Amino acid sequence: MVKVEGISKVYNAGMPDEMLALSEVSLETGGAEMVVLKGPSGSGKTTLLGIIGCMIRPTQGKVLIDGKDVVKLPERFLTQIRRKTFGFIFQHFNLIPGISVRENVCLPLYPTQVPVAVMKDRVQKILIEMDVHHKINTEVTRLSGGERQRVAIARALINDPDILLADEPTAHLDSKLSEVLIDTLKRLCEQGKTIIIASHDPLVYDNPFVHRIIQMRHGKVIDQASSS
Repeated sequence: MVKVEGISKVYNAGMPDEMLALSEVSLETGGAEMVVLKGPSGSGKTTLLGIIGCMIRPTQGKVLIDGKDVVKLPERFLTQIRRKTFGFIFQHFNLIPGISVRENVCLPLYPTQVPVAVMKDRVQKILIEMDVHHKINTEVTRLSGGERQRVAIARALINDPDILLADEPTAHLDSKLSEVLIDTLKRLCEQGKTIIIASHDPLVYDNPFVHRIIQMRHGKVIDQASSS
């Protein structure tokens, strides 16, 4: 369960370019549901996603992970929480060029004490699930856009997180590949994952499988509604 209470975020505080990105935002999520943060560019979606995932510290407010406020925890503890709780799917995939699919998917496991044999088994299983196992030894820049996205999802899932956070995941995909991605996220949600997506793509927020739409504008939540 993740809950944010009265979250605000100011960038460059006290500087001429000071910007209020979020203003007193509160929401909570948990369980098998797909939630979309909807709003135009600059509405605060990505900042809120980063705060939920403990990648960005808020200027004020609380971030509760399973009831514990983590805002003031040292970075080493936040790193552990991120690895255990969250998987991240980035807009630009953020795969590391020059290394293989296998090596990219393994990256979140390297700081852990997972044995090499277990690591290899996990990677093979998740790549089979994502239907990209046949590319396991391929250098990632040689992949298609859809293959890169599936590898990015595999990397996000390798630590079996409870919550997947996706920032504009369809931004660089055509409509067909976007539908494939959404179907993959549906399946993961049905398996018990919480999916939180920041998107202004109607293919995402108009999808009937979305459980809740949180509309944002100018750094504020203006509506939270169940999707119908």
